[in-house]
Amino acid sequence: MKSLALLAFVFVLSPANVSAAEALTDVDRAKLVAHLEKTSAAYLASVEGLTDAQWNYRAAEGRWTIAEVAEHIAASEKMIRDMTAGAMKEPTPAEMLADARKDEAVLAAIPSREKKVKTFPALEPTNRYQSPTGSVEAFKAERAETLALAKKGGDLRANAAKSPMGNLDAYGFLLFTSAHTERHTKQIDEVKADAGYPKN
Repeated sequence: MKSLALLAFVFVLSPANVSAAEALTDVDRAKLVAHLEKTSAAYLASVEGLTDAQWNYRAAEGRWTIAEVAEHIAASEKMIRDMTAGAMKEPTPAEMLADARKDEAVLAAIPSREKKVKTFPALEPTNRYQSPTGSVEAFKAERAETLALAKKGGDLRANAAKSPMGNLDAYGFLLFTSAHTERHTKQIDEVKADAGYPKN
């Protein structure tokens, strides 16, 4: 991963798509919702019908199982959305908004698996949802809340918060959430591609 620690390497490795603050457009909102729906569908398809052996297969020491990846995805969804909500609580100074739009940087770097980054301890798998099914159901519930915020959350361009990537608007945080799901769906695909992965 992994998770918001990715923001640090995005800042270093990816050019920011910086522009003056502009109000959220209907087109922007539609793009965000479509991206969230696409990454949700791809992730859920990737874990559908897995056996216990497949859920818990570990390709090598220190590598995550699909069950652990699923738990991390669900836990991260809530954390990143909470950061978004936090960014929207107070008015944001214009000077902060001026360089807070970084959509292209998020979409270019976060889904990429070229650089591996250790996640925060708070987002390490701990079996917090008790089962793979519990993790999937938690993700569905959290993504529904994320989508609700994306669809009706006001002007997501009007608020921003500081991050290792610099200033990032609320739209960028939600886009990060979706891109993060895409990144870890690719990680699940990597597990499945391992030579020792169980056929059933």
